[in-house]
Amino acid sequence: MEEHERPDASAGTEQVAGPQRHVLIRAPFGQDANALWSVFSDAGIRATCLDSPEDLRASLGPELGALVLSGEALTPDIVETISEAARTQDQWSSIPILVLLTHPDRPPAAYSILEAIGPAATLIALRRPAPPNSILSAVRTLLAVRDRQATIERQIGEIEDKRADLRFLLDELDHRVRNTLAKIHGISRMTARQSADLAEFQDVFGARITALAEAHDLLSIGRDRPADLMAVAEGALAPFRDPSGENVRIDGPEVRLWGGSALTFGLFLHELATNASKHGALSSPSGRVTVEWDIGGAPDTPCLALDWTERGGPLVEQPRQHSFGWSLIQEITPAELGGEVEIDFPPEGLRCRLTCPLPR
Repeated sequence: MEEHERPDASAGTEQVAGPQRHVLIRAPFGQDANALWSVFSDAGIRATCLDSPEDLRASLGPELGALVLSGEALTPDIVETISEAARTQDQWSSIPILVLLTHPDRPPAAYSILEAIGPAATLIALRRPAPPNSILSAVRTLLAVRDRQATIERQIGEIEDKRADLRFLLDELDHRVRNTLAKIHGISRMTARQSADLAEFQDVFGARITALAEAHDLLSIGRDRPADLMAVAEGALAPFRDPSGENVRIDGPEVRLWGGSALTFGLFLHELATNASKHGALSSPSGRVTVEWDIGGAPDTPCLALDWTERGGPLVEQPRQHSFGWSLIQEITPAELGGEVEIDFPPEGLRCRLTCPLPR
């Protein structure tokens, strides 16, 4: 090889700066390292000459593009360093190595040890002296191999990320299914306890499950998006509207409901509407129900206030029995939403106010 002045240590460090993978050179005999460095430098390939086996140990990382060794560099400590790196690297990785041998047909024992590494190392051997074009061709092949390995690494990372996302979604699905089943179980027990006969149980329980399913449908439409309170309210009250639709008025700003809060609001409004259809404003042709909500509170702790107002129905009296429907309205809903419910029974019509932190 033509001799070149060997770069100093600081120049070698500058050669490896940046994201481009680089070539490491270990050729301790004469000016071999300098000549190899010049070949790569002239071709625009970043290269570093290693002065000691310790330098190699610190450099066999993911940023390595290829390792170029002369036959004299195949010392026991160098071979052991490469073997250890091969044993501990990721499965996708294979250390790319070009070895320049005087007699490739009679390689030294150290080369046989490198061959024994197997797939964990990609070996190319060239006879010395090798033309610069042959050296460049071999190194570019190794750099391309390394780039493909990097692609595999990225793909493995993407797959692992997707697996983690899938595990999270399955855990969330399991959590929601369990909560929904628990809610259905509670509804069935309380409805059965307060039903006079099987027919009444079927009617009441069926209506409550339908309300729960409709709220769940709103969540399923978006999958990864929340339900809107307006849509939940419209769905819960749709069965109770008269043909003109004027007996129910719903108004309020956009409020997004995630997961269980949409189901809770749907059941809450369904129970109020069921009670109104039996005993309140929706039991009379002249009755009207207004559902309104607004957002207040401090910017960092916004609060939702929802008002249910009835008028035009029969005279209202406070119920004497504590049914499951009233338990859901007065106790279960505020407990699940972390809020409060206030109910008044003026003669002109029931009024109910739900206040809670704005669902997030």
